[in-house]
Amino acid sequence: MLRWLAIPPAIVAAWVLAILLGFGLLDVAVRFCPAEDMVSGMCIASWYRYVESGIIVGCAAIAAALILAVSVLLAPSHRVTVATVVLIGGVAVAFYMAYMSGAWDSFCGAVLAGVTAWFAMQRWAQMPAKGSDVL
Repeated sequence: MLRWLAIPPAIVAAWVLAILLGFGLLDVAVRFCPAEDMVSGMCIASWYRYVESGIIVGCAAIAAALILAVSVLLAPSHRVTVATVVLIGGVAVAFYMAYMSGAWDSFCGAVLAGVTAWFAMQRWAQMPAKGSDVL
């Protein structure tokens, strides 16, 4: 029962971890910005917007994969069902966030990573347990 209750806080923790990773990577990217391209604390270098976009999309994808992985690892049973519910819920939340912000590239990255993690989890769930006879 406690493991089931741990899933929602673990989802939030995975999401926060991905956000913090993104902030850290953006901070590193800004440090590479030449002084002449810094205006009011913002980097206006020609390359920066691509790096920034890549970091945001990448961290959205990392968040989606982490959330699904944490949910499946904490689920004491019905892992396939948990993964499917988390994927559907995650796509709905990502759609809402993309609709409200216009960040459709992040939506695509998150959905792609979520679906990939879901397929990986499906294969993992079908693998025979260690030590079992598979003849």
